[in-house]
Amino acid sequence: MKNEPKILIGNLGKYNKGVLVDEWISLPCTDEELDNLYKRIGINEQYEEIHICDAEDCFIEVGRYENVNALNEMIVACMEFGNEFGNENLIKAVFEHEDVDSVSEAMEVLERIENNYCLHEDIHSYEDYGYYIVDNFYTHEIKEDSFLYGYINFEDIGLTSNLNGEMVLTDYGCLEIRR
Repeated sequence: MKNEPKILIGNLGKYNKGVLVDEWISLPCTDEELDNLYKRIGINEQYEEIHICDAEDCFIEVGRYENVNALNEMIVACMEFGNEFGNENLIKAVFEHEDVDSVSEAMEVLERIENNYCLHEDIHSYEDYGYYIVDNFYTHEIKEDSFLYGYINFEDIGLTSNLNGEMVLTDYGCLEIRR
């Protein structure tokens, strides 16, 4: 992973009294690391509540009151999937497409990513998709050095080939949806 996931955890009770006490922690983290952070920001019997002030590279938009332990488990699952299949961008693209906005949704989607999606990171437009289709499925009929190749409207091929909605353009490339 290029950037490690991390969250900024704050003491909500002190925040409500006008005092900012917060600290960044990288995810995944151990229970001990989390407990130590809670001690450093003053979480105790008087101040029991925390809030997430900020988050970076956590695969999803992290809510202010997200369960930190559940978020940590989700990050572990995403990283394991990324390590096993070598592509964390696939997770990010699927989460973008599925509009995942909670840890529970993310965990549900993670269970079905492997068999239902494929990411083509080099395809970023319908024109790219058209080139992909022609080059991979019609190479025996249309050669790249043929004079006809220059007359092909690759964008239209990409658009019309996607009438059944089996591909979605994301920030991470073309997400192929397998049904």
